Amino acid sequence: MKRFACALTALMLCALSASAALDVTWTQGEEWFPDRDAWIYYYAYTVPEVKGSGALSEELNHYFDTAIGEMVNLVIPMFTADMPGNGRNEITDRYEITCNNDEFFSFLLRRGTLSEGKEVLSLQSAVFAVSGQYTGESLTLRGLAREIGESSSQIAGIVIKDIWRKIEERIKAGDWAVRKDMSFDLLSAEFFPETHFYADEQGNIAFYLQPGLLGPGEEMAVFTYTPEEIENLLEP
Repeated sequence: MKRFACALTALMLCALSASAALDVTWTQGEEWFPDRDAWIYYYAYTVPEVKGSGALSEELNHYFDTAIGEMVNLVIPMFTADMPGNGRNEITDRYEITCNNDEFFSFLLRRGTLSEGKEVLSLQSAVFAVSGQYTGESLTLRGLAREIGESSSQIAGIVIKDIWRKIEERIKAGDWAVRKDMSFDLLSAEFFPETHFYADEQGNIAFYLQPGLLGPGEEMAVFTYTPEEIENLLEP
């Protein structure tokens, strides 16, 4: 986790097509807490930087600067204060751009936490409008779905039922070996469609389950819907 492969950066840069709406470079950094010689927490990050001087690039860069600043100045120092002096814990934040076109700028944050020899991967995401009346704003689920339906809550309610249907179909087909206690109630307790989504390269809505929810070793399950498919689900 301490070493960043150049290939990773290259892959992420290649993901930005020549027609991408925003010009992005990548910044890598690392910090030791409380200090490098006797550290309790090690933090490393790979974060995008949007080039340009317009209001949109300023807003996006402010978002990422704030996220890294909170980790460095607030979150990890708080963890460090409660951790024994011989602790050796690592956190790695790796931002990946999932959509960069003339409508949306979306990312997925993969956060790896290594503590007491156990590594846990968690996911976060956001979608920003890069054009239209909401330019520079973080979009809700309904916003990414082109304002179909009455609310994000309504969309989330129907989507989680449809995703559970798909999971059951995969289980019955023998495609997935899931945990024995997997159920709709467990899915509802751990999966939140109103926040666990990002925009894919085409601007469709990609819902993701946190790694390990379906079973050990399952990194991430993704279920993608077009706005039209969402609209069909909402029809009586």
